Amino acid sequence: MNHPVIELNTMQELKVYMSPVRQQLLRILELSGRPMTPKSLSLRLGVSPSSVQHHLKQLLSLGVVKVDHQERINGIVATYYACTGATVCIGATRADLRNDREALAFQVVQTAVQGYFETMHRLGPTMPEEGGDAMAGVLHLTEADWLAFRTQVKAFFDAHSLPGPDTSPWEFALLAYDASESSEVSP
Repeated sequence: MNHPVIELNTMQELKVYMSPVRQQLLRILELSGRPMTPKSLSLRLGVSPSSVQHHLKQLLSLGVVKVDHQERINGIVATYYACTGATVCIGATRADLRNDREALAFQVVQTAVQGYFETMHRLGPTMPEEGGDAMAGVLHLTEADWLAFRTQVKAFFDAHSLPGPDTSPWEFALLAYDASESSEVSP
């Protein structure tokens, strides 16, 4: 499955996307795996439905969320929103947006780490592998190995980005970089 790619290149687009409340909305939609109404999102976030509606309209303008469907509930039309599954690139061609890319990457990794530790504490000191795992280390790869690894991981993520029968959401943060310069650390 190929996901759309959305490039954010203006400060206004970044302001819309990087809002902490909007990032929380996106995370809730991703973790739920189902379309949600502003009211149900507001209950999860602890903010008013009108505030959620405002944030959803901003995310709609970027193309990262969509109106999934509408239902009539007790005579009122409820609008359900879902993530589009888009890959968001922040100013990939703009050096002046480097700090913004770094801030968002840090926020995403920090959220995943926090969720991991919350799960670890909830499941207790003998958290089974089925509850999660943390791995770190060094791989020694050729450029071809790296490209093959990246391609396989991306294909796996793409194939499992939508909920299905008998699936549950697993949050992840995967960082990989060429550390050859880092290995030349002086004693």
